[in-house]
Amino acid sequence: VLEPGLEGSTIPTEFGTLNKLTSLHLEHIGLIGTIPTELGLMTALKELYTAVNGLEGSLPETMRRLTNSLVDVVLFGNKLGGTLPRWLDELNSLLYLDLGNNSFVGTIPEWPHLTNLLWLSAEQNKLTGTLPSFIFHNSTNLNAILLFDNNLHGTLDGTNNDMNNNDSNNNNNTTQLQELRILALGGNKFNSTIPTALLS
Repeated sequence: VLEPGLEGSTIPTEFGTLNKLTSLHLEHIGLIGTIPTELGLMTALKELYTAVNGLEGSLPETMRRLTNSLVDVVLFGNKLGGTLPRWLDELNSLLYLDLGNNSFVGTIPEWPHLTNLLWLSAEQNKLTGTLPSFIFHNSTNLNAILLFDNNLHGTLDGTNNDMNNNDSNNNNNTTQLQELRILALGGNKFNSTIPTALLS
C-alpha cells in the first residue's frame, strides 16, 4: 500500500519484478499515466486497486497472464478508456470487477468464463449496446450489477444479445440470478421493465 502524497507520480514499472506480491493498493494517491504492461509479470497478484486516480489509456493486454491469480480488479474513478477487452474473460478467478466512472466505450463483451464473478460494476462510462447474455446464463452468482449512466439499450432479460438463442437457453433467463442484491441500471435506454423474476 502506498501512502497519499504521490500526486503526479506514475505506477513504477519496477513493480513487475515483485512476482510474489499478492495485493497492490494504490487508491486515492494522485497517480497519472497508464497502467504499465509490467503488471502482467506479477504472477501472484490477487488484488489490484487503483481507484480514484488520474490513470489514462487502455487496460494492458499483459494482464491476461494473471489468469489464475487475479481475484479483485478495482479501477473505479480514473480516466481509463478504449473498449472493454474480451480477454478479461480469461481471468476466470475474478470475483470483483469494478471499472466504473471511467471513459470506456463500445459494448460489454461476452465473458462466459467469469462464472465466479460476484460484483460487476461499469457505471458512468460511455458504453453502448445491449446487456450481454453471460450475466444471465454464466455469472449467476452475481451479488451486484452496476451499469447505470451509460448508453445501453435493449431488454433486461438477456435475450437481445444471446449468440445461442434457443428455447432451452432463454426459458427463465433471469431466474438464475438468485444471489442478486444490488441492481443499478438507471440512466440508460432500456425498452422493457424489470422482469418479475428479478423481483422475486
